[in-house]
Amino acid sequence: MRRQLATLAAAACLTTAACATTDPTPTPTPTDTTTIVLETIPPESTAVASSETASTAPVSPEPSVAQTSSLESETPGTAGGTQSADAGATGRDVDLADHTFAVTPQQAIDQGKEAAGGGIVHSIELDWSRYHDAWVYELDILVGNIDHDIDIQADTGDILDHDRDDTDDTEKAIDLTSPMTWENARDKAQNAVQGRITSWKLEWDDNRTSYEFDIEDSSGDEVEVSIDANTGRVEIDD
Repeated sequence: MRRQLATLAAAACLTTAACATTDPTPTPTPTDTTTIVLETIPPESTAVASSETASTAPVSPEPSVAQTSSLESETPGTAGGTQSADAGATGRDVDLADHTFAVTPQQAIDQGKEAAGGGIVHSIELDWSRYHDAWVYELDILVGNIDHDIDIQADTGDILDHDRDDTDDTEKAIDLTSPMTWENARDKAQNAVQGRITSWKLEWDDNRTSYEFDIEDSSGDEVEVSIDANTGRVEIDD
């Protein structure tokens, strides 16, 4: 009897174990939760990201060679005293005794009168201007009671300066051909002093018309030679 009971108990245990192994996985109850882990990016990573973003930003292109040349060449030789950038300008060491400029003295006189609105040209001078870095005709033109001081670039004809001053002076017009030509005055000056002519002037002043030549002699000194256009008298001031 006891043996039968033991056998029945063992069978019951096997049945129970079998049922336990065949039960499906229990469904999570509504109280189950899913934990989401947020990864924090360290400050170093943010800095790297910013650096990489900055490196991709568009960079303004450098100006082309043509654009650079255009900007550098904008050095006007017009009124206002700006230095001329003309690469073909006459050098300062030429001899005015035989050098020919693009603008002749007579053309400078005519251009000056036009700019002043007529008047009497009582002085013209050709000299090297350090300010303009060029050869310049300096004209004095009297219009009524206004004296116009006009500077003209000898290579280009540009008007570099135009100043006006009130005056009560009376003036007389000069003439490059009468009573003495510029060529005759030049020859007289060179006969008096040998050397390079560095500047010259024709003006009416102190009731006479005269030429003045600055000549650099063989020793490098500058000598001033004045010639009375009416009498031909030569004066040397060294």
